[in-house]
Amino acid sequence: MKIAFSVVLIVFTLNMHVVKSRFHSSNGVCGRQQYDPRIRSCCGGVVTSKGSCCGTRSYDYRFRSCCRGVITSKGSCCGTRSYNYRFRSCCGGMITSKGSCCGTRSYDYRFRSCCGGMITSKGSCCGTRSYDYRFRSCCKGKITSKGSCCGTRSYDYRYRSCCGGKITSKGSCCGTRSYDYRLRSCCGVVITSKGSCCGTSSYDYRFRSCCNGKITSKGSCCGTRSYDYRFGSCCGGMITSKGSCCGTISYDNRFRSCCRGKITSKGSCFSQFVAYDPLSRGKVI
Repeated sequence: MKIAFSVVLIVFTLNMHVVKSRFHSSNGVCGRQQYDPRIRSCCGGVVTSKGSCCGTRSYDYRFRSCCRGVITSKGSCCGTRSYNYRFRSCCGGMITSKGSCCGTRSYDYRFRSCCGGMITSKGSCCGTRSYDYRFRSCCKGKITSKGSCCGTRSYDYRYRSCCGGKITSKGSCCGTRSYDYRLRSCCGVVITSKGSCCGTSSYDYRFRSCCNGKITSKGSCCGTRSYDYRFGSCCGGMITSKGSCCGTISYDNRFRSCCRGKITSKGSCFSQFVAYDPLSRGKVI
C-alpha cells in the first residue's frame, strides 16, 4: 500500500513539473507584466484579451476594423471612421455618397466636372469654371470666345497678331506692335524704314556702314567712325595716314621702327627708346 502511494505521489509530482515547465516556456512579457500569448495579447504594452491590436486595445479583425487607433465596425477606413466602399466614398477624410472625389465632396464624373476643387457642369476646366472647348477658349484662367490666346483675350490668328501680349493688326511683331516685314524693318523694338539695323535705326548697307551703333559713310570701321582702308589706317581707335601702327600713330615700316610704343629710326630695338643697326652693331640715333 505504501509502495503504491509512493508511486502515485511521484507521478503526480512529475506531471506538475511538466505543466509548470510548459507554462513558463509559453510565458511572454508585456511591459512589466507576464502573460500567456496563447490566450492573451499585448497591445502597446497593455495585456488585453486575445485578438488583433488597435492602439492599446484588442479586437476581432473578422468583425471589426481599426481606423487610426479607433476600433470601428467592419469596413474600409476613412480617417477614424469605417465605411462600405461598395456604396460610399471617402473624399478628403469625409465619408460621402458613392462617386469621384472633388475636395471633400463626391460627384458623378459622367455628368459633372471637378475644376479647381469646385464641382461644375460637365466640360473642360478653366480655373474653377467649366466650358465647352468646341465653342469657347480658356486664356490664362478666363473663358473667352473661340480663338487663339493673347494674354487673357482671344483672337483670330488668320487676321490678327499677338505682339507682346497685345492684339494688333496682322503682321510680324516688333515689341508690342506689328509691321509688314516686306516693307519695314524692326531694329531693337523700333519700326523703321526697310534696311539693315544699326542700333534702333536702319540703313542701306550698300552705301553706308554701321560702326559700333553709329551710321557712317561707307567704309571700314575704326571705333564709331569709318575710313577707306586703301588710304588710311586705324591705330588704337584713331584714323591715321596709311601705314603700320605704333600705338595710336602710323608709320612707314620701310624707314622707321616702333620700339615699345615709340617711333624711332630704322633698326632693331635695343633699349626702350634707342634703335640700332644689327649689321654694324652700332647705335643709330
